[in-house]
Amino acid sequence: HLGALCASGSDNFFNDVWFKFSAAANGFATVSSCGTISYDNKLAAYDMGVNPAAFDFNTLPDALIGCNDDGVDCLLSDGTTPYASELSFACVAGHSYLVRNGSYADGDTGTGTLLFTLPVACSFPSSTSSEGEACGSNSNGGCDTTTGAILATPIANGAVVAGSFWADADARDTDWYSFTLDAETNVTWSVYSNQFAAAFLISGDPCTTATIVAQGSGSCPTVVSACLDAGTYYAWAGTADFTGTPCGSGALNDYVASLGFTAADCPEASDTCDNEGPDNQSSTGSMDVTGGGVACGAAGITTPNTYAMSFPAITAGEVRCLSVGFSNSGSSILGSVALYRDTDGGAPTGPDIDLELLGQRDFNLPGGYLGAITARFDEPICLDGNTMPIVAVFDIGESTDGFAVYGGNGVAGPEVYILSAACGLATFNSMSSIGFPGESWMVNINGDFAACGGGGNPCPTDLDGNGAMDGADLAILLGGWGGPDGDIDGDGTTNGADLAALLGVFGTSCP
Repeated sequence: HLGALCASGSDNFFNDVWFKFSAAANGFATVSSCGTISYDNKLAAYDMGVNPAAFDFNTLPDALIGCNDDGVDCLLSDGTTPYASELSFACVAGHSYLVRNGSYADGDTGTGTLLFTLPVACSFPSSTSSEGEACGSNSNGGCDTTTGAILATPIANGAVVAGSFWADADARDTDWYSFTLDAETNVTWSVYSNQFAAAFLISGDPCTTATIVAQGSGSCPTVVSACLDAGTYYAWAGTADFTGTPCGSGALNDYVASLGFTAADCPEASDTCDNEGPDNQSSTGSMDVTGGGVACGAAGITTPNTYAMSFPAITAGEVRCLSVGFSNSGSSILGSVALYRDTDGGAPTGPDIDLELLGQRDFNLPGGYLGAITARFDEPICLDGNTMPIVAVFDIGESTDGFAVYGGNGVAGPEVYILSAACGLATFNSMSSIGFPGESWMVNINGDFAACGGGGNPCPTDLDGNGAMDGADLAILLGGWGGPDGDIDGDGTTNGADLAALLGVFGTSCP
């Protein structure tokens, strides 16, 4: 069996064939049979160390570093899988590795091709400046000093700096670079290195209130990006490990890092429900968020996931705010919180299938976060005349370095639904149907469920907000005919009832 436990729950390999290679550089190796194999195969990798001739094959189970059965990236467009596999694992320069390919079941044989993608030496861009810190000294180590003073090297947009770092005996060099933004900006920090590097963007005082706002991914380069508000920040570079590359390790001590800015209009991380209504409908009875849920993911990070929860009891009045639980162990990512109307009253299938959009807020979902994300609808969503359930939908983008998922507090409520194409879920599936019954997701809907007009625009027929019902409002209504734009009565569709409401007050002013 040799310790090769795979996603199938079995550590058996049959009809196996073995391959060996030596890593020319630090980085990630990928072995894939996606779309090339005629049978159900499995893959495993083992680290033989720096002296493969002396490797003791009796210790092979202890040398296992990765295994895969039925790779998520091998899924076909129709959601089915050909039972091919794909495995990625970290390689250290000079180490030799064994890769094992076998079948899932005895007697299952066939033909195929394995694609090996191996790490190569990192190609550095030309630098425009130097860090100026000799290996072993500490002139820009943030707060890693005996004095407590902040040591950071100022860096400007477009700078490409050559530097060095080291790691030895559970200690490592940390290099801090400071920069100031005058307005909202997309910032990208890239660290090129022949060893595994770490990269962070940090806000706050490094000695007291430092917060990692985003961390990097990849190996050549390691890249971190974030949309940041005006203020002072730090770009951080260091080794990913705390040992193994002391000063004198040659090319492994060297790196080149670049900083780039582009103007941006950053999405908010969350709204404040400052137009709160008297009524709340909660899935768990509490706004507390104490843990995460279930997501489609691979290699420790999550793919794009969309979640839904139906609220059939809310059919009248208005919705002012929608809050959802969120957990994210990695960097910030883009997402959205939205409210839909279920057009057929059954279990949700998907946006633009049986779900009609009523309102949406886009967010830059924060990293290192466990709590609630609140969407405040500037114009409360009027539900008068609606008879169908409303559905809360939370869309979470692909993560780069962590696990991002809905959050709950252990109290099971209404069924949670998931849509994730990467896992073959092209429409919403209930968590119960995929083996996760009783999932806890904190969703809270706030508003006035008795009447519309109390928390927003008291003049819903004034579609352009200029205080009068005139030709501009009529143009908006006719332009949105059949969709949500121009909807006055809150039934989710612009139609004859909305036209009648507008014509009934046409030419007048809002009270």
